[in-house]
Amino acid sequence: MPMPAFDRLPPDKQDAIIDSAIAEFSENPYEKVSIFLIAKRAGMSRSGFYYYFSGKEDVYRCLLLRLLREFVETLPPSIDLFRLPERMLRHFASFKGTPKEAFILRVLDNMKPSIQVFFSEPFLPDTEASPKLLGLDRLRRRDRESMQLLSFLILICTSVSLRRYYESDMTLDQCCVLLEESLELIRHGACKK
Repeated sequence: MPMPAFDRLPPDKQDAIIDSAIAEFSENPYEKVSIFLIAKRAGMSRSGFYYYFSGKEDVYRCLLLRLLREFVETLPPSIDLFRLPERMLRHFASFKGTPKEAFILRVLDNMKPSIQVFFSEPFLPDTEASPKLLGLDRLRRRDRESMQLLSFLILICTSVSLRRYYESDMTLDQCCVLLEESLELIRHGACKK
Protein backbone atom coordinates (compact mmCIF):
# COMPACT_ATOMS: atom_id res chain seq x y z
CA MET A 1 0.00 0.00 0.00
CA PRO A 2 1.14 3.57 -0.46
CA MET A 3 3.54 5.16 1.97
CA PRO A 4 2.04 7.80 4.30
CA ALA A 5 3.56 10.53 2.09
CA PHE A 6 1.22 9.53 -0.74
CA ASP A 7 -1.84 10.32 1.38
CA ARG A 8 -0.47 13.81 2.02
CA LEU A 9 -0.21 14.59 -1.70
CA PRO A 10 -2.86 16.82 -3.25
CA PRO A 11 -5.53 14.77 -5.07
CA ASP A 12 -4.33 15.89 -8.52
CA LYS A 13 -0.79 14.60 -7.79
CA GLN A 14 -2.19 11.32 -6.45
CA ASP A 15 -4.31 10.98 -9.58
CA ALA A 16 -1.29 11.66 -11.81
CA ILE A 17 0.64 8.78 -10.21
CA ILE A 18 -2.36 6.43 -10.23
CA ASP A 19 -3.25 7.28 -13.85
CA SER A 20 0.38 6.75 -14.87
CA ALA A 21 0.46 3.39 -13.12
CA ILE A 22 -2.84 2.31 -14.72
CA ALA A 23 -1.50 3.28 -18.16
CA GLU A 24 1.73 1.36 -17.65
CA PHE A 25 -0.01 -1.74 -16.28
CA SER A 26 -2.55 -1.54 -19.14
CA GLU A 27 0.12 -1.46 -21.83
CA ASN A 28 2.49 -4.09 -20.47
CA PRO A 29 2.45 -7.50 -18.84
CA TYR A 30 3.22 -7.27 -15.12
CA GLU A 31 6.81 -8.46 -15.55
CA LYS A 32 7.55 -5.69 -18.05
CA VAL A 33 5.99 -2.80 -16.13
CA SER A 34 8.60 -0.12 -15.53
CA ILE A 35 8.71 1.99 -12.38
CA PHE A 36 10.84 4.46 -14.35
CA LEU A 37 8.05 4.89 -16.94
CA ILE A 38 5.34 5.22 -14.30
CA ALA A 39 7.38 7.95 -12.62
CA LYS A 40 8.19 9.66 -15.93
CA ARG A 41 4.51 9.72 -16.97
CA ALA A 42 3.62 11.21 -13.58
CA GLY A 43 6.28 13.91 -14.01
CA MET A 44 8.56 12.70 -11.24
CA SER A 45 11.86 10.93 -10.83
CA ARG A 46 12.17 7.21 -10.16
CA SER A 47 13.51 7.96 -6.68
CA GLY A 48 10.52 10.26 -6.13
CA PHE A 49 8.21 7.34 -6.92
CA TYR A 50 9.84 5.29 -4.17
CA TYR A 51 8.96 8.03 -1.71
CA TYR A 52 5.29 7.08 -2.25
CA PHE A 53 5.42 3.34 -3.04
CA SER A 54 7.87 0.60 -2.11
CA GLY A 55 7.81 -0.91 -5.59
CA LYS A 56 5.82 -2.38 -8.44
CA GLU A 57 3.86 -4.88 -6.31
CA ASP A 58 2.93 -2.10 -3.90
CA VAL A 59 1.49 0.23 -6.56
CA TYR A 60 -0.25 -2.71 -8.28
CA ARG A 61 -1.98 -3.71 -5.04
CA CYS A 62 -3.02 -0.09 -4.55
CA LEU A 63 -4.66 -0.12 -8.00
CA LEU A 64 -6.41 -3.41 -7.22
CA LEU A 65 -7.63 -2.08 -3.88
CA ARG A 66 -9.14 0.91 -5.67
CA LEU A 67 -10.93 -1.42 -8.11
CA LEU A 68 -12.20 -3.54 -5.25
CA ARG A 69 -13.40 -0.54 -3.24
CA GLU A 70 -15.22 0.86 -6.27
CA PHE A 71 -17.01 -2.46 -6.63
CA VAL A 72 -17.86 -2.89 -2.94
CA GLU A 73 -19.32 0.64 -2.86
CA THR A 74 -21.89 -0.42 -5.49
CA LEU A 75 -23.23 -3.30 -3.39
CA PRO A 76 -26.36 -3.29 -1.26
CA PRO A 77 -26.01 -3.67 2.54
CA SER A 78 -26.58 -7.44 2.20
CA ILE A 79 -26.37 -9.80 -0.74
CA ASP A 80 -26.59 -13.54 -1.30
CA LEU A 81 -23.20 -15.18 -1.62
CA PHE A 82 -24.10 -16.67 -5.00
CA ARG A 83 -25.57 -13.38 -6.36
CA LEU A 84 -22.30 -11.56 -5.66
CA PRO A 85 -20.44 -13.02 -8.69
CA GLU A 86 -23.03 -11.77 -11.19
CA ARG A 87 -22.87 -8.32 -9.60
CA MET A 88 -19.09 -8.43 -9.92
CA LEU A 89 -19.31 -9.60 -13.55
CA ARG A 90 -21.77 -6.85 -14.47
CA HIS A 91 -19.75 -4.19 -12.64
CA PHE A 92 -16.45 -4.98 -14.36
CA ALA A 93 -18.17 -5.66 -17.70
CA SER A 94 -19.33 -2.03 -17.61
CA PHE A 95 -15.72 -0.99 -18.33
CA LYS A 96 -15.80 -2.59 -21.78
CA GLY A 97 -15.13 0.10 -24.36
CA THR A 98 -13.71 2.52 -21.77
CA PRO A 99 -10.08 3.40 -21.00
CA LYS A 100 -10.20 1.01 -18.01
CA GLU A 101 -10.87 -2.01 -20.26
CA ALA A 102 -7.18 -2.55 -21.04
CA PHE A 103 -6.33 -2.40 -17.34
CA ILE A 104 -9.06 -4.89 -16.41
CA LEU A 105 -7.78 -7.28 -19.10
CA ARG A 106 -4.26 -7.01 -17.69
CA VAL A 107 -5.57 -7.71 -14.20
CA LEU A 108 -7.22 -10.85 -15.60
CA ASP A 109 -3.91 -11.79 -17.28
CA ASN A 110 -2.06 -11.33 -13.99
CA MET A 111 -4.66 -13.18 -11.92
CA LYS A 112 -2.51 -15.33 -9.68
CA PRO A 113 -3.56 -16.98 -6.42
CA SER A 114 -2.35 -14.12 -4.21
CA ILE A 115 -4.44 -11.63 -6.21
CA GLN A 116 -7.48 -13.89 -6.07
CA VAL A 117 -7.15 -14.16 -2.29
CA PHE A 118 -6.76 -10.35 -2.18
CA PHE A 119 -10.09 -9.90 -4.01
CA SER A 120 -11.89 -12.42 -1.81
CA GLU A 121 -10.57 -11.11 1.52
CA PRO A 122 -13.33 -8.53 2.18
CA PHE A 123 -15.99 -11.21 1.83
CA LEU A 124 -14.59 -13.78 4.25
CA PRO A 125 -16.80 -14.39 7.30
CA ASP A 126 -14.40 -13.20 10.01
CA THR A 127 -13.72 -9.80 8.45
CA GLU A 128 -15.65 -6.57 8.80
CA ALA A 129 -17.15 -7.14 5.38
CA SER A 130 -19.42 -4.79 3.61
CA PRO A 131 -21.86 -6.06 2.53
CA LYS A 132 -23.18 -8.79 4.78
CA LEU A 133 -23.27 -12.07 2.88
CA LEU A 134 -26.52 -14.00 3.00
CA GLY A 135 -26.91 -17.72 2.41
CA LEU A 136 -23.86 -18.82 4.36
CA ASP A 137 -26.14 -21.14 6.36
CA ARG A 138 -26.55 -23.27 3.20
CA LEU A 139 -22.85 -24.10 3.11
CA ARG A 140 -21.50 -27.38 4.38
CA ARG A 141 -18.43 -25.72 5.88
CA ARG A 142 -17.82 -22.10 6.82
CA ASP A 143 -14.38 -22.16 8.35
CA ARG A 144 -11.92 -19.60 6.98
CA GLU A 145 -9.99 -22.09 4.84
CA SER A 146 -13.15 -23.46 3.20
CA MET A 147 -14.50 -19.95 2.61
CA GLN A 148 -11.19 -18.88 1.09
CA LEU A 149 -11.31 -21.84 -1.29
CA LEU A 150 -14.95 -21.14 -2.16
CA SER A 151 -14.15 -17.46 -2.78
CA PHE A 152 -11.20 -18.48 -4.95
CA LEU A 153 -13.39 -20.79 -7.07
CA ILE A 154 -16.12 -18.18 -7.42
CA LEU A 155 -13.60 -15.55 -8.46
CA ILE A 156 -12.11 -17.89 -11.07
CA CYS A 157 -15.57 -18.49 -12.57
CA THR A 158 -16.30 -14.77 -12.58
CA SER A 159 -12.93 -13.99 -14.18
CA VAL A 160 -13.45 -16.56 -16.94
CA SER A 161 -16.91 -15.16 -17.72
CA LEU A 162 -15.59 -11.59 -17.73
CA ARG A 163 -12.75 -12.50 -20.06
CA ARG A 164 -15.22 -14.21 -22.42
CA TYR A 165 -17.29 -11.03 -22.46
CA TYR A 166 -14.31 -8.78 -23.17
CA GLU A 167 -12.68 -10.99 -25.76
CA SER A 168 -15.51 -12.64 -27.67
CA ASP A 169 -18.81 -11.99 -29.29
CA MET A 170 -20.73 -13.32 -26.28
CA THR A 171 -23.25 -10.90 -24.84
CA LEU A 172 -23.22 -9.99 -21.19
CA ASP A 173 -26.39 -12.01 -20.65
CA GLN A 174 -24.75 -15.08 -22.24
CA CYS A 175 -21.74 -14.62 -19.96
CA CYS A 176 -24.08 -14.37 -16.96
CA VAL A 177 -25.58 -17.73 -17.98
CA LEU A 178 -22.07 -19.19 -18.32
CA LEU A 179 -21.23 -17.87 -14.86
CA GLU A 180 -24.45 -19.29 -13.38
CA GLU A 181 -23.71 -22.72 -14.88
CA SER A 182 -20.23 -22.65 -13.34
CA LEU A 183 -21.59 -21.54 -9.98
CA GLU A 184 -24.12 -24.37 -10.05
CA LEU A 185 -21.23 -26.83 -10.11
CA ILE A 186 -19.68 -25.12 -7.11
CA ARG A 187 -23.02 -24.94 -5.28
CA HIS A 188 -23.47 -28.68 -5.76
CA GLY A 189 -20.26 -29.34 -3.85
CA ALA A 190 -20.30 -26.46 -1.39
CA CYS A 191 -23.91 -26.43 -0.21
CA LYS A 192 -25.79 -28.83 2.00
CA LYS A 193 -28.33 -31.05 0.33
